[in-house]
Formats: sequence, structure tokens, C-alpha cells
Amino acid sequence: VVDVLPREKALRLMLDWKTSNRNYENELGMSVTEPQLHTAIRFILEQSGIVIEEHKRLPWCKGTTANEDFETDAKQRRPKASAEENWNRLLTFYEATAATRQRFDGKSERTPVNVVVKIDSTAPLHGHVYAVIGAIHASFEEWSLDCGLFHLKSQIVYYLHAATSVLGLKAYSSQYMSEFIDCSDCVYEVQRNDGLAIDDLPSPYSHLVRNFSVDHPFSLWKSVAELLQPHLVHTLAGSTSKVARLLTVLGVGLGTGRLALLTDVHRLLGRNWERRLRLRPDQVDKVAEIMFSKSRTPAQKSVALITEFGFTRWTIEQLPPSIGLLLGSIIMGQHTSTELFQFKSPQTVTDAGTDGEIREAQEQFLNATWTRYLAQAFGRAFFTFRTVLPNPAEALYVPELCLSARIYPSNLTFDLTLTEPLRHLREWGEFYNGVAAGLSVVGSDVAHVDHEWLTLCHTSDKISPPTAAGLLYAFGLNGHLPNFNTFHVHEVLASLDKFPSIALLLGMAMSKIGTADRQPCV
Repeated sequence: VVDVLPREKALRLMLDWKTSNRNYENELGMSVTEPQLHTAIRFILEQSGIVIEEHKRLPWCKGTTANEDFETDAKQRRPKASAEENWNRLLTFYEATAATRQRFDGKSERTPVNVVVKIDSTAPLHGHVYAVIGAIHASFEEWSLDCGLFHLKSQIVYYLHAATSVLGLKAYSSQYMSEFIDCSDCVYEVQRNDGLAIDDLPSPYSHLVRNFSVDHPFSLWKSVAELLQPHLVHTLAGSTSKVARLLTVLGVGLGTGRLALLTDVHRLLGRNWERRLRLRPDQVDKVAEIMFSKSRTPAQKSVALITEFGFTRWTIEQLPPSIGLLLGSIIMGQHTSTELFQFKSPQTVTDAGTDGEIREAQEQFLNATWTRYLAQAFGRAFFTFRTVLPNPAEALYVPELCLSARIYPSNLTFDLTLTEPLRHLREWGEFYNGVAAGLSVVGSDVAHVDHEWLTLCHTSDKISPPTAAGLLYAFGLNGHLPNFNTFHVHEVLASLDKFPSIALLLGMAMSKIGTADRQPCV
């Protein structure tokens, strides 16, 4: 919002937000998600002269006036609710319960939601209300690009629908109703506190507002659909820089005449395209060289733009599945979808680097595989939890960890250089592998195991010391360690090895939790 306002108005808005904004949080409901977002949106709209009164779809409670008298106990900070308020609360709960029951019965009838919206032309940002609405709408559409932020759209859609409805922006309110059908139930009553007529509003056509279109609100999904057409005709007016950057990557990667010339860029992004993309001065020439390069393929251009725009792996992973698959098909354009998802046969990639670069790439791949492989113990612990009955004649089976790789096609064994961090990673991985195996044994309330079986499992020469320590810890979690011989406990602790000591002490504590047994375990 600050970016689309004049400098003096932006400074005034930030100053009011920091110094004189109301304490909105006291009026929010108890279980509200994203309270800061609701507070910020309401503050911005009130600064623009749009005050939304009590709204059943918004989490605001009715504010109390100073003239209301309440009965308060000596130790009660919050005023007591009157009998009328308690009765209204019961009626609201009953109506909500009845509406929920009807919805599940398939006989629901949509009831109108009456909302009072007050307009104040003396508000400091009332003359820039369309710029403010356009900025909030741009953020609303940008959140569609992030699966982690998509839920925020449902938090502010009623604010946007109310504001655009009273301002007469039918294209915007219709777009919100098409995505959130509950907006169609809202009926707005406009009131003026400044003595002007209800329809006396600043005209959006009186002066052009940057990045705002009255009749054609920006829609992410429409823009993506139009990019897939052979000829690029739509503009990205009303979008944020993040959306514009991603759609530029898609437009360049799709090729076939899209963004091939500077006129195409002007038609899509405007003449100030570098400003729309928020490029630094040193980035303008680089981005232009990438987009208009004759020696690169569309896939190579897309990869170069992704790097230049600073898109990370996390950003790409959070994209909606449809856009993520489209971007993946562009980047990996030299492969078919069948080849990309064929995991049964190895995919060979020709390395053009030096031996040192190849060795470094192999170590990075094996290091990532290590982390994923060692983390499988946690999932296996949940999957096999207390599913094994112990055999007194055999030690508990513990799956082996294979942390070596075999290079194709030479079949040479490849191991990582064990640095100090990797050594700790391997030891703790083996420890949790033992914990996962030990947790597969049923609890002490199902089967009784003796000291001999515990010693047989712990002293097996087929497992490493960290794995044996993990078994001890798991046996303690399942309640079997009280059967461990006290002399053997002392022998394990006297070895001064950190893994057995930690496992035995914590496991014994878990086995004896709540028993009030004062006898020391050593």
C-alpha cells in the first residue's frame, strides 16, 4: 500500500500506524487466525474513509461505549455481560448450530448478511482509495502463488468485497463472489458521516491510478491461461512484482513468439517494465540480454531468469501444483513427462566438469542421500511401533544402515570423507536406528523380557555401539529396563561412553516414571 501512495501520504500512514492507531486487538474474537492481518486491513480501510461495522463473517466484536454501565466484581477485570447480551449469545449459537445442521442435511438456505459501511470523505487517504484497493487486491492475487499463504485470501476477501461493492467496482466484487460464494450473501447499507450524498464518491476515471484498472481487475489464473495462448494480448496491470516476475519466466519459457521483442515486453509489462519487475540498475541489462538472446533456448532463458530474479527452491516448491508443473515442463523441456517420472531405470547425465567438480557433485548427492536415509528411522518407528513379540532365543533384528554408494557404470564403491559433522550425523543416525528397532517390541504390559534377553540384544556384535545404546533407550520407553541387572547397569555407566550413558539413564527414568521407587538404579 505504501508503494502506491505519494511520499507524504505514505509517511503519514506509517506515522499514524506507529503512533495513533487504535488498539484493535481488544475487539477481535478469542480464536482468530492472523489477528495482525485483520488489524492492518481495517486500519488501512479506515484511513481511506471506509469503516465496516459489525460483520457476521468478520471476527470483530461490538465495541462498548464509555457511557454503558456494567456490574463488575472486585476480582474481575472484564465487565459482566448483561442478561440481554447473554440471551443474544445463546440465540447466535442456536442459529449457527441450526445452519450447520441444515448444511449437512443438504437443505441449507442462504440467508442475507446485513452490513453497515460508513464512508468518510475527510479521511486522509480518501482521495487515494482506489490506489489502496488496487494494492490490497494485488496482494490478494499474489497469495495464490504460495500454498502456505493461500489461506490468507479467505481472511481479507470480505473486506475487499465490502469496499469494492460500496465504491461501485462491480468487476472486482464479481470476481470475489466467483471465488468465495459466501460473499454473495452480503447486503451493504451505506451511510455518510460527512453530510454528502451516498453516491458522491471520487471518480476512478478523474485521474489515472498507477497499477489499477477499473473494469479489468488483475487475475492470476486468467493471466496464466492467456499466456498459454499463441498470441500474448493481456497486460499485467494490477499485479505485484513477484507475480510479474513469475509470469515473465513463464512467458519467456513458453516461447513461440511470446516476449520475443521489446514491444511484447511493453505490451505485457508496460513501458516501465524494469520498474514493474523491481529490477536494480545493474540487473536491467542482464535481464534484457537473457530475454532477447538468440543463442539460448526458452528453457535456458527461464533458468537464467529464475536465478536472476532470486527465486529459491522453497519459492518454487510452494507454487500451486498447476503452475509448478507448467514451470517444470518448461525448465525440463528436453525430457518428456514419462522420462521425468521413470524411476525404475537410472537416468544418466553427461558430466562436462573436471574430476574435482564431479567428485564434489557426488559428495553433495551422497550427503543429501545420507540425511534422507537416516531420517527414515523416525517413520519406521511409527510404522512398526509395538508390533513385535520378542523371541527369548534370538536377539532383536536391527536393519543395517548402508551409507556407501556405487558409481554407475564402473561399479566402484564411493564413501564420504568423514569430517567431524558427518561423524556426528552418522553416530546419531545409528542411535535412532536402534531406537526405531527397539520401539517395535511390545510394551512391558504385554510381554515380560528378562535380563538375559536384554543383554543379548545390547551386546550383539552385529550392531554398532550407538545402535546398541538406541536399543537400551527404546527398551526403557517400553518399560523393560527395570529387568536389567544392577551390576550390568553399573558396568555400562562405568564405560563413560556418552551414548550408552544417556540411553540408560533416560530409559531407566522412563521405565520407573510414577513408581515412587526410591531405590537408586546404580
